[in-house]
Amino acid sequence: MTFQNRWVWIGMLGALGLAASAGCGGTDGPARYPVSGSVSFDGQPVPAGEVFLEPDGSQGNTGPASLAVIENGRYDTATNQGVVGGPYLVRISGYDGVSIPDSSAGMPLFPPYETQVEFPAEQTTQDFDIPAASP
Repeated sequence: MTFQNRWVWIGMLGALGLAASAGCGGTDGPARYPVSGSVSFDGQPVPAGEVFLEPDGSQGNTGPASLAVIENGRYDTATNQGVVGGPYLVRISGYDGVSIPDSSAGMPLFPPYETQVEFPAEQTTQDFDIPAASP
């Protein structure tokens, strides 16, 4: 299984979990707040990729996870699919956007990038600038 395929499966499983937890069209569950922003690598917008927002259970956050697609250096969580606030682990995958046989997103620009963010319990903007790897 390729790296991107693994992330696709993780995203699909996360989406299924989110759908199951949402119920049949209801808004049961905790209030979720939209998150949007930019993603750059070495100062340049990331053409394609994903931002996966996972509650940091080690810090007591048990809220739902969220997945946002990066398009032309920007991402935005879907309505009612954002964060509950609190500590989150953020995993970012970025691609060059040039379609190849195994990936419509193209070649990876960098290894999966991970960071931690404390999100407020309100709509917010969070930008990510992934530094170039040192030679």
